[in-house]
Amino acid sequence: MALEILGSVVYGFLSGLGEFLPISASAHQLIVGKLFGMSARHLIDLFAHLGMLGALFLTSRQMFRRITRERRLASLPPRRRKRPPDSQAILDYALARSAFFPMLLGAVLFGIFAGDGDSLPMTAALFLLNGVILFVPQFLPAGNKDSRSMTPADGLLMGIFGALGILPGLSRIGGVLSMAAARGADKQKALNWALLCLYPMLIVLLALDIFGLVRSGAGAFGIITVLQCILAAAASCGGGYIAVHLMRFLAVKQGFSSFAYYSWGAALFTFILYMTT
Repeated sequence: MALEILGSVVYGFLSGLGEFLPISASAHQLIVGKLFGMSARHLIDLFAHLGMLGALFLTSRQMFRRITRERRLASLPPRRRKRPPDSQAILDYALARSAFFPMLLGAVLFGIFAGDGDSLPMTAALFLLNGVILFVPQFLPAGNKDSRSMTPADGLLMGIFGALGILPGLSRIGGVLSMAAARGADKQKALNWALLCLYPMLIVLLALDIFGLVRSGAGAFGIITVLQCILAAAASCGGGYIAVHLMRFLAVKQGFSSFAYYSWGAALFTFILYMTT
């Protein structure tokens, strides 16, 4: 019982870290599930995603409120406005919306058609690729574009790279940030766009978790399962909270390319885990 509870806490914490750091939440969920023998994870995934939503709200609620306020102001007739709406907030939302659609499509298709078999060798290979995706932007010229200089095509490209993050080993937020850097975006602005995309994306993942529960025919839950889910949600919220603040710090300081080394180390660990199990 203690091992099951510990596994749920580790699973939730690494899920929260992995979703908001460019290191692939789904890959860490797969690895922790293998290490702790967690076979049916749909219910714990559901609560882990709830924790991630909580972390995102706690760390980014001011940005969400600002965009909601400016969109409401823009919807009013000009004569009823006390001031002009903030055009950059409106454009931030439009760019994030362009990026979200490919991510949504990728998640839905993967959730419907993907099998239950998870491959550790494939995850190791995708960890290697994730490291390359994160490593390359440091060799590109530093950009300072905000949403006023970006186009809907830029948003689609960011979304396509973010959609690859549904595969264990590739990171949603890492794909968005790397493509934004390739298109000359400012790192802090790109992080805000990625977080804007993740908010509806987590809601979609919650829906897919429920779909997975229904498809697997989950039955009654005992007190231990309920405790595992609550602890996974709390740990996921804590991990996500830490991760978002770390990403905001790195966006100002050195960027995100250093996570490439972690991804390559995770690839080696995953391959060793496969060989020994």
